[in-house]
Amino acid sequence: IVVAGFYIISAYQARQNPGEVPSTFGFTPLTVLSGSMSPAIETGDIILIKNGSIGLKSGDIVTYKTGSALITHRIKEITKGNDKTAYITQGDSNI
Repeated sequence: IVVAGFYIISAYQARQNPGEVPSTFGFTPLTVLSGSMSPAIETGDIILIKNGSIGLKSGDIVTYKTGSALITHRIKEITKGNDKTAYITQGDSNI
């Protein structure tokens, strides 16, 4: 019931702001479309993501936007330099 509520609110927000990923109470429900994170997350699974990058560490699973696609992968390495932080990610099944 909770997931259905998230989807109803998300569908409404998507119609109101088609260029943005909808969220409810700071969380965004997404359906996994590929097997790149298998076996931890399988194709067809529903995940909830929350915006923010404070306290991320190697091994955490993150979702990020590249172009118009959302990618969910695990952080493999974190590098810092020039007041910027870079995350190297990889899907669990892409080893």
